[in-house]
Amino acid sequence: MQLEMVHKTARVAVLPSPKPVIPAGSNGPYSHSCAVMGPLLGLPCEKAGIAVGIGLVEIFVRYAPTIDWQF
Repeated sequence: MQLEMVHKTARVAVLPSPKPVIPAGSNGPYSHSCAVMGPLLGLPCEKAGIAVGIGLVEIFVRYAPTIDWQF
């Protein structure tokens, strides 16, 4: 799981902004689809959730430096 997080973080870091990043918990890999959302929004997308074992705090801390947090 840690290796998967490293790979996902690297992918998010190189995606141009704006970009939807789905920082979901254990439901993220199953309930959200970047294959659908990305084309609908016309933006690159990455699912940042991990199936089990890593909480949302860890996910937010890991991805925070790679996301442009403008709303």
